[in-house]
Amino acid sequence: MNRPGVVLSRLGLIDGARQSLLLNLHKKRLARAGVPEQLVDLAKLSAPKVVVSKALKKVTHNNYIDIPLSMQDEKQGLTALQIKVNSIPVYPGAGLKIAGNQLDKTVMVKLSQGINRLQILVSNQNGVNSSIVDKIVNSVAPAVGRDLWVVAIGVSDYENDQLDLNYAAKDATDLTQYLAKQKGVFDHVHTAQILNKAGTKEIIKAAKSFVARARVDDTVMVFFSGHGFLDAKMDYYFGTTDIDPYHPVKKGLPYDDMVSLLAGIDARKRVLFIDSCHSGEVDEDNTEVAELNQTMATKGMRIRRFKGFKTKKKAGLSTSFELLKANFADLTANNGAIVLSASTGNEYALENGQWKNGVFTFSILEAMSTFKTSNVDVNKNQQLEMSELRDYVYRRVNELTFGQQQPTTRQEPLGLDFRIH
Repeated sequence: MNRPGVVLSRLGLIDGARQSLLLNLHKKRLARAGVPEQLVDLAKLSAPKVVVSKALKKVTHNNYIDIPLSMQDEKQGLTALQIKVNSIPVYPGAGLKIAGNQLDKTVMVKLSQGINRLQILVSNQNGVNSSIVDKIVNSVAPAVGRDLWVVAIGVSDYENDQLDLNYAAKDATDLTQYLAKQKGVFDHVHTAQILNKAGTKEIIKAAKSFVARARVDDTVMVFFSGHGFLDAKMDYYFGTTDIDPYHPVKKGLPYDDMVSLLAGIDARKRVLFIDSCHSGEVDEDNTEVAELNQTMATKGMRIRRFKGFKTKKKAGLSTSFELLKANFADLTANNGAIVLSASTGNEYALENGQWKNGVFTFSILEAMSTFKTSNVDVNKNQQLEMSELRDYVYRRVNELTFGQQQPTTRQEPLGLDFRIH
């Protein structure tokens, strides 16, 4: 029902190209939610129902709970069960697949230490959701894990030499080395690096087995630094070492595969950092290329983009960026991660020879290393929370690039915050 493209078109506020892009994004959202594209007769729609068939303990000494559920839909078949704990999905994507018009099932859900707000819903074949069943359970069991898991992917060395960057691999190494020292905050720090020629789609996807070892109360961070591309359908691809920039779909790492690294793992403190540009789609005619202004050039900054690769002007750079931001917003909604991205409306991300890092990564490292003596620690508790890091990076990147680089900063679900330093 949320169709801004239709509304804006009828008001005469957008052209056909932008309407087409918004339609494509609408279809992506439907697909991710498991909702059919074809409109259904509203008179025939039915809402499924779910109830907890036995009262749950409000306080438990266990780190898990068994939830007996009764689910039904009189007209349409059931398709998915989703449970969120403190707004973090237990099951990846649309949820746990189920079938039939009536189903009684007991599911085991792992609990975090402390208060656990459980939200339970089911969906039917028409993509209609039930009302949410809310339950509160307080687990007084010891925390299950206080470790940090870091996967850092940095690609500076590409098969296509025109794509080579100066500091993307160093970004990943610097962040990993810094976080590896945070054993005072975490019991253990586990790190994995995927650099340069190792940065293929297959190897990056295999890192899921590493983060899948994280436990409920652990923290997981996944970091990407390198090129980013949008294809003709406005689908985002991370620039793997062997990517074909003219056909990123062939070997690039698609957005959904980036999502899947964090989806469905036990750990509920999940962070995704993306230090990349997006380069648009190839078009020899009617193009525009973003350039550094003189002030930034004199500061030693360099654009992270493929030389000679241009951005299609027809739909507008700001349009494609809005769609990219919406994609990242969808990412947070799908897996409960906090996402910080360096993507910009002018097609580039910046790196600097003075700092020997991307500006985005430099800002992250600066926040982590100076928070006790700077204005990063807003609440003055001598700890660095994710919300403080997010807000600082947004301000600092804008400041260092004189407003030319605009990070996307999304925090979903609202209210989720945790210590990282």
